[in-house]
Amino acid sequence: MLKKLISLLTCAVMIAGIAGINTSAQPVDTVSLTAVSSNHGSNSSIKIKSIKLSASSITLTEGDTYKIKRKITPTNATNTKLSYSSSNSKVAKVSSKGKITAVSKGTAVIYVRATDGSKIYARLKVTVKEPEKYYTFRYDSYLEEHFRKHGSEFGYSTAQEYLDGANKVISSPDALHKTEKEDGDDIYFLEATGEFVVLSTDGYIRTYFKPDDGIDYFNRQ
Repeated sequence: MLKKLISLLTCAVMIAGIAGINTSAQPVDTVSLTAVSSNHGSNSSIKIKSIKLSASSITLTEGDTYKIKRKITPTNATNTKLSYSSSNSKVAKVSSKGKITAVSKGTAVIYVRATDGSKIYARLKVTVKEPEKYYTFRYDSYLEEHFRKHGSEFGYSTAQEYLDGANKVISSPDALHKTEKEDGDDIYFLEATGEFVVLSTDGYIRTYFKPDDGIDYFNRQ
């Protein structure tokens, strides 16, 4: 096409000379013509080939947030903008900038997608759990009373340490658990350490101590 154009221009110059038209003007710049022709339609872009996340699955507690960390290859991709979506926004929602918020107990999948038409995406499984409940004595005076009576059995120096210890027994997967025969309270016992906790039916710690006869005491309740 370019050669044909140059040939036509050359013929035009020759005809102009024959017709007596001044042809001493600057000749056509064939280099410039070549440059224009070679750039025509060159709008190629570099697409994303992969999206890698720092984790394939995470566990969050209700109310927690997490910022997705991702790596795009190649690093010189033309369009690096990503979109984020959740398979269940009632469990975990995600912002347009990749910030996850744990909403309620359950499981959801977060999708991280390229927006350059490459159809590349990555997935992040999110498990949301309920926050562990923290139990107290019904009144602060009850806590102080039981701490003074039993705190030394564990080596605790403060009532808060004593209360934390009781909660660790209740939440421990190794604790034996049953319902008290007499009034239906929940009883927890760690056989390895001899720790014994009674939790009332309305969710208050009644006592926390180390019975002298350990497992036998637990079995009698």
